[in-house]
Amino acid sequence: MRREGAATGGLMSAAVLRLDGMRGVRVRCTAGTAWLTEDGSARDVVLVPGDEHVVQGAGPVLVVGLPACGLLLWRQAASAPEAVRLG
Repeated sequence: MRREGAATGGLMSAAVLRLDGMRGVRVRCTAGTAWLTEDGSARDVVLVPGDEHVVQGAGPVLVVGLPACGLLLWRQAASAPEAVRLG
């Protein structure tokens, strides 16, 4: 599923992606398995294709592909999705 204004990307096996300033961003797994951990959160999140997670905190989020994963990220604004930049 493609969303206007969304950033897409993929992670190879065991690669780590650090996301900063992502509070409110939706992360959807599009392929493989993604493991997310948010700074300050007591729980980690594992996503499989079709699963979504909304980033709650302001601190960094680490995403790891287990073994690899595809991602779609977007910030839902009041009227339309807002673009999210990776890196």
